Amino acid sequence: MTEVMDEIDRILAGLAKSPTAARHATMLRELGYTTHLIDELAIGGARLDHVERRLEVVSSLHPSSKRALAAHELRHVWHDKAGVLDLIAVMPPEDYLAAMLVMEADAHAWLVHVAAELKAAGDGAMWLHLGVRNVYGPATEAYLEALAGGRTVSEACTWAFNEIIADDEFCDVYTQIAELDVPTGMIEPEADAFERMVSLIRSNGPDGNPYHGDIFDGAVHHVRTMTDHIKIEREPGPSAAP
Repeated sequence: MTEVMDEIDRILAGLAKSPTAARHATMLRELGYTTHLIDELAIGGARLDHVERRLEVVSSLHPSSKRALAAHELRHVWHDKAGVLDLIAVMPPEDYLAAMLVMEADAHAWLVHVAAELKAAGDGAMWLHLGVRNVYGPATEAYLEALAGGRTVSEACTWAFNEIIADDEFCDVYTQIAELDVPTGMIEPEADAFERMVSLIRSNGPDGNPYHGDIFDGAVHHVRTMTDHIKIEREPGPSAAP
């Protein structure tokens, strides 16, 4: 294997102190994904191509960013295994943006949980990295606030999810991605694809347990209402998760 392959392998190995990340890294290999450092992407710093089975990270990024982005993409591996990405491919145009926001908010909340597990295991670097990011900072605070108030880890993950999906910058960024980098992969739309996708994510939150129902459902309702006037039209073909 090349040196660049070894670097991402080292990144993934370094996440093993998080039981959640370790399970997802194992899933990555079981599903036949390969990992690649590349020169650039049209948008963003990393992506999971579930058609070509590639996890790609931009090589010029700071090591902390590469680590966080590689970890983020591991949640999309679960999205692939669970069937979330298959449902994205048949998402009706009027539901596509809301579906993307829910999926990406789940991946963001998952990363907060992974960073918390790493911190508890003595590796606080990712937690510090996320804490100074505009979107992640409030989510890490919400996660800690939930635990400090006697909430369960699942509820803490839900609080983080809710904080992320209510963030204007998060929604603006992924709206631009959806509109500028229009994905292919559209088959015949299925009217209930959004509800089925949300059910999959709701039942398996970042810690492996369901998201807290009322808060999660309220956040999903908010984002669907916010995007109900936006349709994302696509052409048939393969697609990749950002």
